[in-house]
Order: sequence, then C-alpha cells, then structure tokens
Amino acid sequence: MQTQGSIPKNSDSSNSKTDTNTTNNNTNNNTNNNRQNTTMDPELQERLFKQSNERFSFRSKKLNSVHGYYVKVMVLLGILQIIGIAFFTRGFLLSRQVLPDQSTCLDQQGSETCLKPAPFKKYVVLLIDALRFDFAIPVEGSEEPYHNNFPLLHDLFINHPENSLLLKFIADPPTTTLQRLKGLTTGSLPTIIDAGSNFDGDTIEEDNWISQLYHNKKNVAFVGDDTWDALFSPFLYKNLTFPYDSLNVWDLHSVDNGVIEHIFPMLNDQNMKNDWDVLIGHFLGVDHCGHRYGPQHFAMKQKLNQMNKVVQDVIDSLDDDTMLILFGDHGMDPVGNHGGESIDEIESTIFMYSKTPYFGRLDDSVYDISNIGKNYRKINQIDLVPTMSFLLGMPIPFNSLGSPIDEVFLGLNNNNYEQLAKLDHITSGQIQSFRQKTRSLANNEEINDMYTELSNEWLKIIICQLVL
Repeated sequence: MQTQGSIPKNSDSSNSKTDTNTTNNNTNNNTNNNRQNTTMDPELQERLFKQSNERFSFRSKKLNSVHGYYVKVMVLLGILQIIGIAFFTRGFLLSRQVLPDQSTCLDQQGSETCLKPAPFKKYVVLLIDALRFDFAIPVEGSEEPYHNNFPLLHDLFINHPENSLLLKFIADPPTTTLQRLKGLTTGSLPTIIDAGSNFDGDTIEEDNWISQLYHNKKNVAFVGDDTWDALFSPFLYKNLTFPYDSLNVWDLHSVDNGVIEHIFPMLNDQNMKNDWDVLIGHFLGVDHCGHRYGPQHFAMKQKLNQMNKVVQDVIDSLDDDTMLILFGDHGMDPVGNHGGESIDEIESTIFMYSKTPYFGRLDDSVYDISNIGKNYRKINQIDLVPTMSFLLGMPIPFNSLGSPIDEVFLGLNNNNYEQLAKLDHITSGQIQSFRQKTRSLANNEEINDMYTELSNEWLKIIICQLVL
C-alpha cells in the first residue's frame, strides 16, 4: 500500500531513460547538421578554391622576387669582393718589377773602371739587428735599460768628427730582416708580399753590391745570421763563411758569440786578412732580446753593453786602410717586435768610422739629440747602396733608388761639392736608366724633362771646366 506523497520506485529509471534519449536526439541532430554543412555550395567551393590559388600564386611571385633580390645581392657582394681584392693586391700587397739588368762601369760612367773617391782598401760591415736609433744616443735622465748603455758611437761622433759619422737610418716597411737585407744590398724597395719569404729566402738574383763584389773578383767573408747565406750564398767566399741559425729567438748568445769567435781572427791574423776584401758580421742578440723579453728587460742592458765592447774591440783592430760601417736593419716597438711601420720600428742607426780622417760634416744643428733625437738628421737605408758602390769603386746596382750620403763625400773641409755633384749626377743617370726600362715609369714626361734639364746643366758645367 502506498501512502500519499511517496515516490514510485520506477521514477528514477524513467527519468534516466528520458535524459538518455534526449542526449541521443541532440547528438543525431548535430551529426545531421554537420553533414549538411559539409555539403558546401559549389559556387562557394569554387570561390574558396580560387582564393587559395590566388594566395599560392602571390606567395610564389613573392618568393621568386625575394630569390631574385637575393641572387642580385650575392652577385654584387661577389663583385665587391673581387674589387676589394684587386685594390688590396695593388695597394697594400704592392708588387714591383725586378729587372735582370746588371750595371757596369762602362754603362754608368763611360769607362772600364769606376770612380773610387775613397782611399780605403778593406771594409768591415757590422749589422746589429734591431739597433733602434735611441739605443745609440744619450738620453738625459732616462733609466730605461735600453738607453745610455751603448755610448761609444755617439762619443766617437762628437769627439772625433773627422773619423766618424752617426746618422738616423730609416727603414722602409716591411721591417723584417730579409726584406731589409734586400733593400740594403740592392737599393730597391721590397714589398709586404715578400714578407712571407722571411723564413725561407731564395738567392737574390737582381743586381746588388754583394754580387758586384763577386763579379769584380773581390772576396766577401761572412759570419752571423744565416739569412745572408740563403740570399747571397753564390757570392760569399766559402772558406770564410760561417752562418748560424737565426730562428731561435730564445737564444740571445749563440749567434753573437759565433760572430765574436770568428771575426777577430779574420781582423788580426794577417794571412786570413789577406783573403777578404769585405768582412760582414751580423749580430742577433739585441733583436732576440727584444722578441723574448722586450726592450725594458735588464737583459737588453747586458746586450747593449756587450755590443759597446765588441765595437770598441773591432775599432782597435782596424788599420788605417780599413773603414768600419755599422748599422741596424730596423728598430723595435715597445714590446720588442717589428715588421710594421711605426716610428720605433723604422728608425735604426748607421755609424761609420775610420782611423784615417775622412768624413765631412753638415751644420751642427742637424745632429740634434734632444727629444730622443726627434729632429736628428736621417737618411734612407737604400742610400747605403750607392754609397757602398762609390766607396768600393763599383757600379751602382741597376735597381737602386738611393742617393750617396753627403758627409761621406763632402771632404774634410766640408766643401768638396764638385765631387758630391759628380756622384749625384752618376746616381741620377743610373736611376733614369732604371726608369726607362720600367714600363710604368718610362712615359712620365715630367720626370724625363727634369732629367734632361739636369743633364744639360751638368754638361754646361763640364764645358766651363774644360774652357777654364
């Protein structure tokens, strides 16, 4: 019996079935709606397809356009790179034409024998690698180990002006040893592209004063840096050639000790002395000290003191018929390196000495050592080449671009301008011969006219002398 207000037992079950049916009906309705939606109107479908094609076409055109711009940019970059390389090789990596011509006395001076204004029979050439100019002059108040420890050169220059000459010696970049040796012997200007051969030098084939000595049957003795042997081996006197390995920059003493060991017997033993006409010694200790420690190390003071003593001993061993020519090939920067074109790297030293009074002098004001020699008289390293040629009585190497050093040929009274003018005339003739053989220089009419005018003036002077 059911009481009033009670809920039938099957009520929950009926409601549940009703909800389930309702859900199923909704699902069926949604499915039917989706089916109706997927059945799209053909016009709408065509319009959507057309829009899709237009988008695809637009993107394809855009991609093609971007690709075209990309190709153009890459081509332009390639062209710019080629232009840059061309400017670099023609500017920074300068090349030079090396002429194979060999100078002769007949070609340069119209005689079978060359003019020899100097009385000396033998020459001692000492190269102190990396001898920066301020290493060789007094620097007041400086306590740096590279200052005031090689006083001999300046002392002799001041106290014996007729016997000595001290000048600032300017190197042309690159300031590496092999390139400097080329410039110091040929008078030409080696370029930066040659720097890669600094450790693998080949024999120099262009005209130079070492080969000129050989061809004129003069003996060149050598001891020191083996770069000389690599460059000039065919022209050195084999019995008196003692090369030492130069690449171990940690070794400050082996090469220098080897030079000292051999050079003094060749200076003092008469039999050995008769076997050479020019004696060359190349010291490396100062350069290696710079590379290993830098110029501010105490070892630099020791090296400069050693060079000071060695040069004094060499001078003591000279006779009256021998001239000493001492120079550096380059300087060094504040950390001891070189190769570039900074002031410290290009400023080196040249010193000449003879027991026989010989040298002239310009006005004293040009030898100003104040301000670490900033305004001191300087010459180019290539000027050594014609100077050596005239001292040795040989023709100037064909590719040389230097000029004679005034003080070497001015005379003791500083007034032998006639001799200096004659030597300058011979030198200008040699340079003009070089220019005429060089395609890039031969057609410069302005320079050609200047040389013609100078030649005519020189001819007038000769005629006047003959008349008088």
